[in-house]
Amino acid sequence: MSFVETLTLQCRAGTLPSILSQLEASTKGISGLGCWTTEFGTLNQITFLRSSADLSALLDAPLTNLPDSAVGVQQIDTTQWKLHGAELPAPGEHGGCYEWRCYDIVPDHRRELLTQFGDAVPARLEMSSLFALMTSLNGASRICHIWPYADLAERARLRKEATAAGVWPPKGIAPYLGAMQSSVLVPTSFSAYR
Repeated sequence: MSFVETLTLQCRAGTLPSILSQLEASTKGISGLGCWTTEFGTLNQITFLRSSADLSALLDAPLTNLPDSAVGVQQIDTTQWKLHGAELPAPGEHGGCYEWRCYDIVPDHRRELLTQFGDAVPARLEMSSLFALMTSLNGASRICHIWPYADLAERARLRKEATAAGVWPPKGIAPYLGAMQSSVLVPTSFSAYR
């Protein structure tokens, strides 16, 4: 079993370049640390992702030296996740954009939703790779699935093909979903996943 932690930094408008520069320096040498900025979705966000086979390893060694409000970081949201299915891919080239789809799970329906996703993912994987499928361990009960694509054109084409083929989205999930959010993130120059 593996675990993932995400940290999302909400930055004041106009501060992203300087904050990214500070983050590149302060996170240098941390292996397997993914870092993205939001292209479509909530603007002025930076998202970090790291994983471990042991949840306590993530909790006991938090990322430090992150910029604070003095330089424009307005809020940092941290979520721990349980990874389902395959491990995260090895760091390296996976795509120029990553679609993060995060859905609130209606209370008491996590098991049913995971079953529906588990049934649908194998056919969807025949069309493109899945970076991660995970459920939240803290905060609101959520499921998040992350898909890397070469670019937005490939994303549009593959999603259209998956829908036309009837393999995606997973059938029967609508009753188990609350609020749904989709964001397109692009890797930073120093992200372990590009």
